[in-house]
Amino acid sequence: MEKKEAIKIIVQCAKTYKQCLLNQNIMFVYYERKYNRYAYFETTFLSSNFCHLTGVEREKSISPNDFFNRCIQHKLSPDNFELRDDGTTEMKLQVLPYIIQIHRVSKMTGDHNKYGIQLHTERLAGNVKGCVGFVKDGGYFVPNTVLRENVRNITLSPQHRIVATFSKKMKEDKYTTLSYTAKGFDIRQLTAVPTIAARVDFAQFMGNQTDTEEE
Repeated sequence: MEKKEAIKIIVQCAKTYKQCLLNQNIMFVYYERKYNRYAYFETTFLSSNFCHLTGVEREKSISPNDFFNRCIQHKLSPDNFELRDDGTTEMKLQVLPYIIQIHRVSKMTGDHNKYGIQLHTERLAGNVKGCVGFVKDGGYFVPNTVLRENVRNITLSPQHRIVATFSKKMKEDKYTTLSYTAKGFDIRQLTAVPTIAARVDFAQFMGNQTDTEEE
């Protein structure tokens, strides 16, 4: 992959990131079959997280925030980064335009299995085409990698089916947007889970649920 092509992909993905994820909290709700219960984890997406998802080696004089701003302002230069020699940058950029919609395309989640791929991440969310890795930072998980990898292959078994994804602005107290529901799942089931009901404003979308499951 040439840097010119990489810049085109990175800049377009930065725009999507800004529109859909920047300064947002995303809550992934999943079903734990072993315990017959619904659980969740919450994430935060900051401008400083974006560069990690591209897989490039950023020029040391440029901060992660500067890198993101250069992308948004169409000022990203080939001198600002390097592609990794092991080919991982190209693999990440091949899946990034798709997986950047993580709040809409994630079907499964699980803890990293810690073998096979040498990867510093804790929890993954995605599907058979790709996934995003997260690490815990305070009360939230933050994204730190993107993989062109079936999420089932790099997470501990059994993986958990994501049944719903909610989003909100970081400054808001409750989740006000339903980004995804698994096919056939009725989100009214979640109102009976106190920890989830306390975090989500179900009145915002209870009468307007849309299935967004993809085969």
